[in-house]
Amino acid sequence: MPAADRAAAATRLRQDVGGLAVTLAGRVVGEPVHTIAAERRTVDRFFEAH
Repeated sequence: MPAADRAAAATRLRQDVGGLAVTLAGRVVGEPVHTIAAERRTVDRFFEAH
């Protein structure tokens, strides 16, 4: 798989996993916990740390 395809897949995966995580967190907390900017920052910080 070319590097560009891997990068695109990784970006899409981050978006999908991030969206699912925020949705799940909202269900656990019992109220919406998403804003686009906060979601992106949280997901980016998670992937930078791991």
